[in-house]
Amino acid sequence: MAFDEDSRKTFPCPCGKGEIVLRYGSDDRGNYDSRNELSCPECKALYVHEPMYADLSEDNHGWVLKSLIEEDRKFKAGVEQKAKELYLSSWVYRLGLAKNKKEIWALTRGNAGICLKTFYKWSDGKSLDALRKEAEREFYYGNLKRIFIVCFVKPDLDALVTNEQDKKKLMKDLGMIVNS
Repeated sequence: MAFDEDSRKTFPCPCGKGEIVLRYGSDDRGNYDSRNELSCPECKALYVHEPMYADLSEDNHGWVLKSLIEEDRKFKAGVEQKAKELYLSSWVYRLGLAKNKKEIWALTRGNAGICLKTFYKWSDGKSLDALRKEAEREFYYGNLKRIFIVCFVKPDLDALVTNEQDKKKLMKDLGMIVNS
């Protein structure tokens, strides 16, 4: 089924020479679709549509400078590397304390929306040691908050980042209170 365009909104692109077009449509089955297009070739070379980075887009309807995304990825990779140096041993130790599969599930996926039954199916035939080894891969930037909580660790922000702006970003990402 093809989508019929129900509405369309246009906004100026970041440089002002073209436009951002938001198209909304639906089909006769009640399904909805939206498209976000950038018509300016100059902006298209500099920007990418990444709604996940909307806080970086400065009201450009999800269009973010490619350089900002690359900066953000480098920042997260740097923090992740430093966190591994400082806290990976705590994570491995905590995983080592798990006495059964259910405890490993609780540490790694328990509150992440993966039910225990699904975890048991996935882990069927795997030993505790194999599950612990796989759980070590759960040590990544997006999971740091959970790791710090599970390991009862208060992160040393000064050791993870070098300036106040990065510290505020990290605190926000970890869900900590940020004083402006």
